[in-house]
Amino acid sequence: MKRIDRLILRELVAPWAFGVALFTVILLAAGPLNKITSFLVGGSSGAEVLHLLSLMVPALLVKTFAMAMLLAGLLGFGRLSADSEIVALKAAGASVVRIVWPVFLAALAVSVFTFFFNDRVVPKAARAVLSLTTRLAQEGKIGGRSFSQPIVQKGKTTAMISAVNADLATQTVQNLSVLAYDEKGAPTFLLVAPNAHFRPGSPPDWKIDGPFDVIPIQHPRAVTHFTGGAWPTGIAKPTGSLEDLLIKKDDYDAYTIEELKTKIAQMKREGDTAERDIRDYEYGFYNKYSVAFAALVFGILGAALGITNRRSGSASGFALSVGIIFGYVFLANFMNEWARGGLLPPWAASFAPLCIGAVACGVIIYRRNA
Repeated sequence: MKRIDRLILRELVAPWAFGVALFTVILLAAGPLNKITSFLVGGSSGAEVLHLLSLMVPALLVKTFAMAMLLAGLLGFGRLSADSEIVALKAAGASVVRIVWPVFLAALAVSVFTFFFNDRVVPKAARAVLSLTTRLAQEGKIGGRSFSQPIVQKGKTTAMISAVNADLATQTVQNLSVLAYDEKGAPTFLLVAPNAHFRPGSPPDWKIDGPFDVIPIQHPRAVTHFTGGAWPTGIAKPTGSLEDLLIKKDDYDAYTIEELKTKIAQMKREGDTAERDIRDYEYGFYNKYSVAFAALVFGILGAALGITNRRSGSASGFALSVGIIFGYVFLANFMNEWARGGLLPPWAASFAPLCIGAVACGVIIYRRNA
């Protein structure tokens, strides 16, 4: 490794580590910290809360790795520019492309690590959060894990299933209700049951425990009582497991790339999911790649922007990084809506922000090299 590479890499390490810590704390304060506080108020122990917090951090790190790479490029190259070291390197014959080359290698290493971390560690941690919050709900330390999900068959919503409490350990739900719809979307029957459970056999199936009632919407007094067991015909039942019902539709952190790929193929094969939702899952699938390799674009962009002839402090670098991150998130959400609406292929919508960032990197480096 040449001296120029060591010089630049040394300038990146400390700002990157600082950025990871800073952005992780900000994201924690913006979301998970509110849940953690409610768990403490509900009676959860400090050890349980710390365990839960540690399980929430991996999903945040995937995002902060890229954010920190942007900040590292801005601060590192901002300091090199302020000390006229970039001018000295140019005078020695080094081009801007050669100066930024160590950043490319460092950002690529961060991207590759983020990709495997996001696919191997984050899904396990996300499912562990789900299991732990379910256990705390059973112990009365937090509110029950409730859910409400549509049941879609051949692209149409045929029922809406909801429950007050869910237990992943036993694969059971309590206070179950299923509202069935006809082909025109009008409600027809309401199923009310105290308990139901998911049986993961072959084939997997849902069973109702104990007696339950089926109430015709048009004739609510004509209640039919059942003794339990088999799911009544004429009322749609969920095709997935209890985990599938509890995981939010857009919570792709809980799935690996292979699991998302299998789930998308299953949805297309069975035809039980709306096209809009399938495209949403496809967007999430490609995001597993684009989010990881955002560090590569962010790192080069930060370095290119950090090369300047005027002095700039760390505060301006932080402000600029926040602005770029905000723009990236806004554009990604905008592209997600386009993908869901069918205006763009999901893969194009997912990689569009990175492509725009890559073009910006090329333009800025070209102008800095002039």
